Amino acid sequence: MGTLRVHEKELREGRLVLRPMTEGDRELLVRWNSDREVHDLCDSHEYSGPEELMDMYREVSQTAFNFIIGHEGRPIGECWLQHMNIPALLEEFPGKDLRRIDLMIGEKGAWNLGLGTRVIAMLCSLGFESENCDAIFACFVSSDNPRSMRVFRKNGFSFHGTSRTRTGEPVPGDSTLILERQDWLAGRGG
Repeated sequence: MGTLRVHEKELREGRLVLRPMTEGDRELLVRWNSDREVHDLCDSHEYSGPEELMDMYREVSQTAFNFIIGHEGRPIGECWLQHMNIPALLEEFPGKDLRRIDLMIGEKGAWNLGLGTRVIAMLCSLGFESENCDAIFACFVSSDNPRSMRVFRKNGFSFHGTSRTRTGEPVPGDSTLILERQDWLAGRGG
């Protein structure tokens, strides 16, 4: 599939840093995605091996800002802000700049510290302030992961509908959440 597109954006908030993902992060990405407890909360797709997994990251990176999440000097997860790739949502909002956030805290010791909430806020700032997008989505938020639903809701996201695959098939138990630019601005007092 080619190579991982590496951007030059780095986002910081105190000891929380989002740095560009590189091919050198392969070992971390494979380890986090191989941990069944982490994987089951964050991804419904099974990868046949490390190369297929890295191909997925390489493909996403072509239309996204892929980041490694660091906290207190150590990597704890990955995330990205991607141009929307789900046709049904693109058709529903013609002519709009739509993005989506995906997020994985791979280090279980970093769970329940509020870091996911902060990462989402940082990605929303990137999307709305720097990229001037119209709406940001969280897709495939599993009903089996109430923490994920909470962190998006804390950032102003609301229920938009049942998640759908690229071919339009509904994904039972998965929700799509949305945060539109005007709601983000209103939540910031702007």
